[in-house]
Amino acid sequence: KPSAEVDTLRYVPGNASGVLMIDIGRLMEKADYNAVKEMASFQDMLEKIPEDMAPLKAIMENPEESGVDLTRQMVSFTYIPGSDLEKPVNGVVMPLSDAAKFEAMLKQMGMPEPTKEDGITSVSDDPYESIAYSDKAMVMLNGDGGLRGEAQKVLKMESGDALSSKK
Repeated sequence: KPSAEVDTLRYVPGNASGVLMIDIGRLMEKADYNAVKEMASFQDMLEKIPEDMAPLKAIMENPEESGVDLTRQMVSFTYIPGSDLEKPVNGVVMPLSDAAKFEAMLKQMGMPEPTKEDGITSVSDDPYESIAYSDKAMVMLNGDGGLRGEAQKVLKMESGDALSSKK
């Protein structure tokens, strides 16, 4: 059972296969993330993070500052957006607790300036990678082409087209 009653499957296309749901909060709790952060191996890993990746280090030390909702499930999936079975797309949906923090994290990590349209913020939108987010979730897709605008479509998808509506 997810640690919060929010349906991240709402952002997974109905024809998805290979769906993997990860309860981030429960994993962090079970692993005792605060204790893990004190481990020598974790500290050693942090020390090896290059200076230009300082934002990543900060997020690893304090994941709540990422804007990702750590109490809800993350979903990884594969689907075919069109009719070409040779071009599967891999996707990840991460629930957001604070879109402004998420955007700030992306800026700190050197992501390109996002564009905003109809409540959707696009971070990367090319044929091989499409990343967009709303105030509720982030969708990241990658594949062998034809992905321009696809993450935005997934975020705007009608609920009847989502995996959560399939029985």
